[in-house]
Amino acid sequence: MSTDPPPTEPVRPEILRQLAEVLRRAERTAGVAGGGVDTPHSSLVTSGVPAVDRLLPSGGFVRGTLVEWLAPPNVCGPGAAGGAGALALSAAREAAFAGGAVVVVERADGDALRFHPPAAAAWGVDLARLLIVRPTSDADEIWALDQVARCRGVAAWLWWGGGLEGRDFRRLQLATEQSGSLGLLVRPCALQSQPSWATLRMVVEPLPAAHTAGTNDEPRQTVQRLRVRLLRVRGGADAATVDLEIDDATYTIAAAKRGDLAASLADSASLARRAGA
Repeated sequence: MSTDPPPTEPVRPEILRQLAEVLRRAERTAGVAGGGVDTPHSSLVTSGVPAVDRLLPSGGFVRGTLVEWLAPPNVCGPGAAGGAGALALSAAREAAFAGGAVVVVERADGDALRFHPPAAAAWGVDLARLLIVRPTSDADEIWALDQVARCRGVAAWLWWGGGLEGRDFRRLQLATEQSGSLGLLVRPCALQSQPSWATLRMVVEPLPAAHTAGTNDEPRQTVQRLRVRLLRVRGGADAATVDLEIDDATYTIAAAKRGDLAASLADSASLARRAGA
């Protein structure tokens, strides 16, 4: 029996029922009975983006840890709407490759539900193993996160959130470590100066978009570009960066081509100068 203190507000019966069903399904999906997620290959999880893996000391993410992306609002959107979300979904997909569920904890706030499962499917997440929990209060949200993080049938859990009390953050870190899941947090970059229990913290910054050359058969397309900066690795180095481009047509993320990136930056600077003239 858990010795954790109860939440400060009563947990609604609906979230209890919803979460219990999610956790039962997660255990069945993982094919476990009292054991952890079946990980026959390694406790190391690729990010799904080779350029990001090369940025990381271990060459990927380690199960049982928290990974935090910090991004401005235009890159921090829920699901894959923001570049940080696409990176998180890519990692979740890889974490669940060997089994287990992917759980999204999303605050239910009227009609403001913003996570769209079809977008996750486009990034390769198996909808049969995608589970969504929608708490309706701060207390329910933290409690649900804690319960999901403890579930040994969960391969990865995702949360697009805001501030966290230090003790709640620590509890999530311990729960994730105990279960062997991968905790993926996407939060505003304004929280960068706050303490964190994440093993890895990365800042995701937008770069000027690139444009493909159009043809008679394929129209000109805009390619989203991002810079990922390794803000901190617990017990390791930091400050490394990589520039990425997201292809929304193929739902892939790759290292940005240096020549094209330099041209995009030059075009952006030229436009800025003309606007200021």
